[in-house]
Amino acid sequence: MIPLLILTIGAADHEQLKPVLADGFLPVLQGAILPAGAFMNQLFILGWLLPYLNQPKKALKVSLYALLCIFIFVFFVVLTTILVLGSLTGQLNYSYLSVMQYIGIEGSFERLEAIAVMVWVIGSFVKVSVSLFIISLSISEIFGIRNYRDLVAPITLLCLIGSVWVFKNGAELQTYLTLIYPSGGFVTQSLIPLFLLLIDTIKRKAVPSAH
Repeated sequence: MIPLLILTIGAADHEQLKPVLADGFLPVLQGAILPAGAFMNQLFILGWLLPYLNQPKKALKVSLYALLCIFIFVFFVVLTTILVLGSLTGQLNYSYLSVMQYIGIEGSFERLEAIAVMVWVIGSFVKVSVSLFIISLSISEIFGIRNYRDLVAPITLLCLIGSVWVFKNGAELQTYLTLIYPSGGFVTQSLIPLFLLLIDTIKRKAVPSAH
């Protein structure tokens, strides 16, 4: 993806960034609600993976490095997209994909969007796999099932059925991601985990004092 980001520099126009903060910080904060409430809090997924690390003591440092790398990468993707597309960025469902198509037309390379789609699909596959592992593990812990692997097949089948049944078309999915998921994701992926972490921290401090 780094060469793709470099190729966008040739098509970038710094005038697309103006005016900077024309309406103050409020629109910026409003625009941050969707990614902060719906997607950035998915970093809590790391909490399920930490017990399986061979060096748990380095988990905090590595997690912060991962968050920093994600922030830098997303920042440059959004920045280059705005530099190329300008005001069209917010009107497109897949704006960075449009940037790749534009570069392929203007430059000597064609079908560059295939690289972006390949990375996107691989990342989505890894994310779905990790999420499936977390769901299976959590259900096995709740109901006392010894081997979480026994739940993988039925949960996968339910996910396949749900992917077709829940949303009838792309418009319904887009409406859900824009209006419903940010608030729901903030509650389920940020507030509830933080609340459980707070309870666990209080219990850990209370038990030694009781003894």
